[in-house]
Amino acid sequence: FMIWWDKQLHTKLMNLGIVQRMYKRYVDDVNTVMNATKPGLRYDGTGLVSSRNSIEEDQTLEADERTMRLFKAVADSIHDSMKMEVDCPSRHEDRKMPILDLKVWIERREQPGPYVVMHEFYSKEVASKSMVNARSALPWKDKRTIMTQEVLRILLNCSTRLPWEVTIGHVNNMMLRMQFSGYDSRFR
Repeated sequence: FMIWWDKQLHTKLMNLGIVQRMYKRYVDDVNTVMNATKPGLRYDGTGLVSSRNSIEEDQTLEADERTMRLFKAVADSIHDSMKMEVDCPSRHEDRKMPILDLKVWIERREQPGPYVVMHEFYSKEVASKSMVNARSALPWKDKRTIMTQEVLRILLNCSTRLPWEVTIGHVNNMMLRMQFSGYDSRFR
């Protein structure tokens, strides 16, 4: 069903002239990078329409918020059983959107130059700060493997274009979590 739905969405967006730069889906979560749409555009079920009122209304919205509202209207029209929830970077204080264990945003690295999708490691505030306890019955080699894989996950979830200090900050946070879980400085 979701594969059919993806194709329907892609076709509708393409026919409407809405440009998607990237489209990825994980189970029922869709992640997309799109060109911003013009202020005032609305989807009426068959095409895009605009009015003076809708243009004025959109002046107060960020470009990504305006684009995702239009995306939602098109996506919701595909099948009655599917209603989308949308999110975008401007809804978050740091202007970075959480997706699973990443925070994602778009940035222009050099002026003039293309925009790039940036990402860094992310963990929810409510996530447990503890890790496999150092006093657990697991063999030390298994603990070492678990911790090494976690460091690799953090490193791989940080864009190579990020300043090194940002990546190191995430790794240092993990070292604090390891310390909290009973690992001595030699092991860390």
